Amino acid sequence: MGISSAGETGEGVPNELPETLKAFRQFETWLENGAQQEEPLPTVPPNSAPLAWQGLDRWNTHENSETRDSPYPLVPLRDVLEERREFVHVDGDLGDWQAITIKFSGEVVPRERDKPFKGAMFAAYPGDLVFSKIDARNGAVGVVPESMARVVVTSEYPIFIPCAEKLRSAYLRHLLRAEHFRGELQRKASGTSGRKCVTPDGFQSLEIPLPSLDEQDDLVADFARADEMEREAARLRQTAWTAFESALFTNETDSNVGCGERSEPHHSGGR
Repeated sequence: MGISSAGETGEGVPNELPETLKAFRQFETWLENGAQQEEPLPTVPPNSAPLAWQGLDRWNTHENSETRDSPYPLVPLRDVLEERREFVHVDGDLGDWQAITIKFSGEVVPRERDKPFKGAMFAAYPGDLVFSKIDARNGAVGVVPESMARVVVTSEYPIFIPCAEKLRSAYLRHLLRAEHFRGELQRKASGTSGRKCVTPDGFQSLEIPLPSLDEQDDLVADFARADEMEREAARLRQTAWTAFESALFTNETDSNVGCGERSEPHHSGGR
């Protein structure tokens, strides 16, 4: 079930979440009142879609065409990213330089390693975009989180700095995880079978929708609100299941009655 932000989607599709939460709360009340028959619970509107990110969903690359549609300007990444080439030199261990792993989900996580890498090493900092040449087509491209002050990588991990006057790191982080972006990355991979990679030039040639900075901030804020509402919906769902099971089993003695044994029937009211 998709979770929408407050308001309309812009295409006449109502926001589903308030009705979803209302349904959960009514279900809880129904159970608390003894699960008596009452008015039907409201249904969730079909075909709902996230409010602000819906425009990005229309960013399609047709299979046999380079034509794209978007309500926002399409610009190549080279126009909004600057390559970082800062060498790292250490004496002995890496010290406070943090090695990383980029998951296929795009998450950048610490890697346990103290010894320096062989060959040249390069620095990355919070907000920088980093990707694996070999595994970018599988989703290994992400943004360094604020929790990692000094990151070190090899030459197999190109590093880029988002242009602050054009691109928010938070917006970029979400965009990198979009299915349409990954599809574009897969098409940019080149080389022999099993060793296909995405080059820095190929990566920078990718085009992305570029809203204004204010619009990017709004999109990220909408996404954060949707995430929070989804967590709240999950909590309510779990509460509803707990209430449902509690209504079925009133105590441990009844739930543990063995085969061949009979428990006394329970009645919710007198005859």
